This record gives sequence, C-alpha cells and structure tokens, in this order.
Amino acid sequence: MIAGVLTAVLTQAVGLRSATADKTAQGSCEQYVSILPPGGTLDIGKQGCFAITNFSYVISNRTDNAIPVHRVSALCPCSEVWCTTNLLAPHATAQICVKLDNSKILTERFTRTFFARFRNIPGRLTFTYFGTTTPAYKGVPDGEIQLRAETVPVQWTNHFEIVMLKSDLELGKVVTGGSLAIESSLKEGKTADGQTTLVIDTVVKKNEVGSGTGFLQIPFPNYPWVPGIKINFRGSAGRFVQARPSEFLVDADEDEIGRSFTIRGIDDFDPQKLTWKPQGVEGLTVTERMVRRGKSEFFKVRMDLTRAAYETVITNEFHGLEFSYPGYGPAIIKFRNSDEVED
Repeated sequence: MIAGVLTAVLTQAVGLRSATADKTAQGSCEQYVSILPPGGTLDIGKQGCFAITNFSYVISNRTDNAIPVHRVSALCPCSEVWCTTNLLAPHATAQICVKLDNSKILTERFTRTFFARFRNIPGRLTFTYFGTTTPAYKGVPDGEIQLRAETVPVQWTNHFEIVMLKSDLELGKVVTGGSLAIESSLKEGKTADGQTTLVIDTVVKKNEVGSGTGFLQIPFPNYPWVPGIKINFRGSAGRFVQARPSEFLVDADEDEIGRSFTIRGIDDFDPQKLTWKPQGVEGLTVTERMVRRGKSEFFKVRMDLTRAAYETVITNEFHGLEFSYPGYGPAIIKFRNSDEVED
C-alpha cells in the first residue's frame, strides 16, 4: 500500500505555513494511520506573549476500512486538542487541531506532546510541537522563597526588580494570603525598558511562633485570563525540634502501646539534654538513641505505654508528650483514639 501525500497546515498570527511529505509506516499504529509532518513533530516558531495560537496536523487512513477515532489527549493545561472527525473513512484525511494558550507557557523555550488513539488499532500516534515564547516579565524568583532567622519575632524585607517586557501590561492591586502577614508596596518606575520595582516586606503575625507560608499575587487587569505574577514564601524564625510522625492513632483494644518516631532539628546532639513532659508517669517508657547519616544526625525514639499511662498522657495539655531540647522550640507527639477518625 502506498502512503498518500499529506499536507499539514500551521496557522499562526504571523501567517500561514504548509508542509508536504510522503510518510512510511512507523510503529504498529502508523501501519494503519499516517501523520504529517513526518514523525509528528512540528516547529511552531516564536509565539507572542499571551497569544492564542491555532495549528493542526494531518492524519490519513492507510487502510480500506473506516477507523474510529477513540481519543485525543492533551497532557498540558496550556492546550486543547481534538480531531475534526470521529470516524476516519478509508484513505481519507482529517485534521488534529491544537489551540495553544501561550499565557500558560511559563518558560521561554517549550516542547509539548499529546496522543491520539483509535479503536481496534494497536498503539497510539504521538504528536510533538515546540517553539519559543516572548515572556511578559523577568526578575521574579523561581519557586518558593525561603525566609529564615534565628530569633522570634522577626521581619523579613525582600527587594525585587521586575522588568516588564510587554509594554502594555497593567499591574493590578496586590493580593496576599497565607499564615504569614505580607505587607507590600508596588513602585512603578516607567523607564525606557519598562522597569518596575517591587518591594516586599513580610512580617510574621503576632500570634504565630515564627513559621508559616504566604503568597503575593499581582493580577493583570487588561489580561484577566492570565494568572499574573505570583510569589510564594515560607518563613521559619527560631530553631525548632521536629517530630516525625507527630501524631499516632491508638486502637481501643491495645493494652500495650508502642510507637517509634524521630526527633530532628538539633545541630549538636546531647542525648542527656532531651526531655519530655509529662514525666514521672507510671507505665511510660521512653528510649532514645542518636543516629548519624552523612552530615545529618537525629534521635530515634521509642515510646512504650500501658493503657493506664496512655489514658493519663492524652488528658494533659499536650494530648500526648512534649519533647524539648535547650534553645529550641518543642515538638509535640499527639495521640488520638482510632474511633475518633471518620471513615
């Protein structure tokens, strides 16, 4: 069987492109359905900031039988994909269409892949496209901003200089949230290169012990469908002991209760300085040993309680045990009856 000559059309804001090629069978699925461009890889070139780009591939039925199109699946929320027919007639062609929302592409260079499956045909067709985008701005830190200090309370000040690369981009009112109280002032200095200076002050709330998360978001009023600028923060003030896990469930029929966990967050361990409350509870045994792995070290703790001791510790102010180390905030190990947990 000779593969037909297929034509793929790429429609963009910059104009019309076309490609023509003979396609030979590749893989189990492509023995029945061919794709253009060959290999299903398409260069869509440079895309405008926040642009909506529409382009398509062409598929062809190589056989003498109709082939039902089962599903076309996009892996990226930046795009919608679909086929122009649900039933590919013998030796007929159809388009696999893509609508790409460039506002959801977060990197300057990108590659995306999606797939098409057909009923009663093994395997799948793979479609790949790549290109570059024009970013709207630069200078926003990647990922989560980690804020640390040795004392509580604390105030962190962060200075960002964001360069707006899209000249008509309007900045809306700053929105903040999370357990960290974030104060911000947005100072716009419209220079020739569109530079904007953003100064952010983050302040821990008075009712917080000095840790938490928060975010700052700046919308774009003239592009309401675009997420805008978002910066995430995580603050940690002071030094804290961490317990993992920090909560245990106990069944009603457990007479002898034993649990193990780790205590972390201490630079130089002295096992004799680790204490817990309440102490002097009859039927409570705590065994700890120090463990070193690479550059880190931590306590491995074993706790054994009788039923009577368990009933005592869950009625105190901690609902369990509080582990302390000098100079560090404490860690709480909590207990709950399993019948208190909803299915």
